[in-house]
Amino acid sequence: MHLVIDRIVDVSGAIGDFKAYASRALNREGVRRRWARGGDARVLRDATAVRAAVGYVVEEQGAAMAAYVAPDLP
Repeated sequence: MHLVIDRIVDVSGAIGDFKAYASRALNREGVRRRWARGGDARVLRDATAVRAAVGYVVEEQGAAMAAYVAPDLP
């Protein structure tokens, strides 16, 4: 899973929260094998860095991925 998120104060808590939410959904579907330990978080200093991260996540991971981009982003 790749996320590009704006304005998170507690990065490690956010990673845990996203993994827990996704784990519950996967459990409901019967999927048991998943997740590496921990997670990787990077601080994106400006809009250019955010756009580059989104481009990498959506377009440079092999096959095209589904993506949601909030309408208020530049």
